[in-house]
Amino acid sequence: MAAQSKPAVFRKAAVLGAGVMGRAIAGHLANAGLEVLLLDLPAKETTPDSPERERNRLLHEALKALPKDRPSPIYSRASLDRISVGNFEDDLARLSDVDWVIEAVVERFDIKEKLFSAIAPHFGASTILSTNTSGIPIARLAETVPEEMRGRFLGTHFFNPPRYMHLLELIAGPETEPAVLDAMIQAGEHLLGKGVVVAKDRPNFVANRVGTYAVLRAVELMLELELNPTEVDFLTGPLIGRPKSATFRTVDLVGLDTLLHVAGNITEGAPEDPAVKTFDPLPVLSTMVEKGMIGSKAGQGFYRMLKGPKGKTLEALDLASFEYVAKPKARFAEIDPIRPLDELTDRLSALFKAKGRGADYIWATTRDTLWYAATVAPEIADDLASIDRALRWGFGWKLGPFELWETLGLKRVAERMQADGLVVPGWVTAHIEGGATGFYEDTPEGRVERAMDGPGTRPSPQRSGVLELRETPTGPVRIDSNSGATLWDLGDDVLGLEFHSKMNSVGGDIIQMAMRGIARTEREFAGMVVGNHGEHFSAGANLALLLMAAIEGEFDEIDIMIRQFQGMTTGLRGCARPVVVAPFGLTLGGGCEITLHGDAVTASAELYCGLVEAGVG
Repeated sequence: MAAQSKPAVFRKAAVLGAGVMGRAIAGHLANAGLEVLLLDLPAKETTPDSPERERNRLLHEALKALPKDRPSPIYSRASLDRISVGNFEDDLARLSDVDWVIEAVVERFDIKEKLFSAIAPHFGASTILSTNTSGIPIARLAETVPEEMRGRFLGTHFFNPPRYMHLLELIAGPETEPAVLDAMIQAGEHLLGKGVVVAKDRPNFVANRVGTYAVLRAVELMLELELNPTEVDFLTGPLIGRPKSATFRTVDLVGLDTLLHVAGNITEGAPEDPAVKTFDPLPVLSTMVEKGMIGSKAGQGFYRMLKGPKGKTLEALDLASFEYVAKPKARFAEIDPIRPLDELTDRLSALFKAKGRGADYIWATTRDTLWYAATVAPEIADDLASIDRALRWGFGWKLGPFELWETLGLKRVAERMQADGLVVPGWVTAHIEGGATGFYEDTPEGRVERAMDGPGTRPSPQRSGVLELRETPTGPVRIDSNSGATLWDLGDDVLGLEFHSKMNSVGGDIIQMAMRGIARTEREFAGMVVGNHGEHFSAGANLALLLMAAIEGEFDEIDIMIRQFQGMTTGLRGCARPVVVAPFGLTLGGGCEITLHGDAVTASAELYCGLVEAGVG
């Protein structure tokens, strides 16, 4: 278990800029319990003597729009009540007692420079100033900050929407004090509930550097291999451990104009990038922007949704004619037998060996993304774990690039890259020649990873106060396990019950392990925690088993199942030691009942919990 340092105390924050991103950041800070001051320009044609509601009319409108934004940036009305508004001309003095100021104005250096100069006289002695920029170097912005404040200046790059995107990238300036960076790591992890990655001050930082390349290279390869967007989305979604939005539905959500703007950060800020040509806008993408086909915010992008008398119809863009057509079906014979495999590692292994248009495309995009990540890794981060985390938390990948490479086989992938004409980065080749079989290794002292600046390994960074269920002497220790659940000794005299069935649905295996956990907790531990690392806490009881039993008329078997489940929930409720349940995501039916029977519940803010029997009965 990692040592946990004392979190910094943040009670008040200010956000400079009430645009879509600024007000969303303000909303999430308020979600976390902070008192937030949201500042922007005063309304035109008003003076300091104008009534406050008129003077700050645009800010009040922005605040009023927050609950209507979709997805909602705030948890409840209580969050909204913690936000007050003001303007850059009348209210800068209110910054004097603020703990943290976040700049989120337009991405123009001159505007940010002018704003920093205006707010500097009003800062308290310990106030931290950060910028949400994604395109301007932090070091360059630091030069515009008064010298006495540079130790408390850094980049805090939130991913949009801030409430829902787990990643927060922190970028230190040349003079940022280590204690300030540590305070922001603690605040991000423990106050805002973020996964924090410390990035180097390079264009697009970590996640967007690799993720944007992956998207743009996917477009290039689509055109080279004569596929269409629907086929690419089929091949680059859940099949390979990516979100359902895959490639082009993700671009529609982000906005094609935004994507190309981010790509421009590389062509302008890193012209020496080994794949800089990939970041140049392809003619087909430029044409889409000219035609206003930039995504969901314009009502049309690679897809558009039509509303008709029979409901909604999704159409796809034909890139040859720039006309929308009925969404074509994507079928690849070599992938049909692979797609049903439940385990991602099994699918990836099979796809790696398969041959055909679809499998060839998957290999090509995977190959190039892994090569690029390894090539720029030393430039963008100090360690491999940060890059893997950034892509998992920022882009929703199940496996980061180095985790994926290791899964497919470190040496096998490198050899296949070389056979395709790619030059494998020297630091990777050196480790392979030294006998390495993967990028990570669990040792008695903790997890280590391959060094990028020489031979050997370095400790892989651990997240303070966050338990990783891993079998090492320095972390939780496995006690008992079956196909559906595992019991862990979490340390501090606490037993952990982890679900890991498909969608964490509750069947006989979980019930069995829960009953063992209850008995063992009463004998050997001070308490038990029920939680897991899955996508959702639990989709509820395994209804498929109940349905099969009902179809076959095995009603005595159904009666036994129900009694066993009730025995488990009452066992949790009556346990002689405290039981804490940590639900998150979908927590339905039986998952909800397990939650209700704990002595205490530590719930994720993104909890969707309830009894859904009326909908499935």
